[in-house]
Amino acid sequence: MCVMQQPEQVPGAGEVVVTVHSCGICGSDVHMAEAGVGRLGGIPGHEFAGTISSVGPDVGGWRVGQPVAVNPLGGCGECEFCARDTLILCRTDRTLD
Repeated sequence: MCVMQQPEQVPGAGEVVVTVHSCGICGSDVHMAEAGVGRLGGIPGHEFAGTISSVGPDVGGWRVGQPVAVNPLGGCGECEFCARDTLILCRTDRTLD
């Protein structure tokens, strides 16, 4: 594994960009690295916190400089599991790009 700088991101409509200050590597990340699997160019480490560095159009309630802890699961927000805040059980495809 190597550490690389990433290009500056520009948020789209309804998106924010987070400058990551802390990131944990979970067991899934370790197992993927050991097995040599994962998406080419993908960035492991989905348990992270930081501050919002830019806000895209149509984003309300978020501001630049606001500290955030990111929920990597991102459920659909509509099913019974999301309503009970058990996003890990949501069946919606949440593949991160």
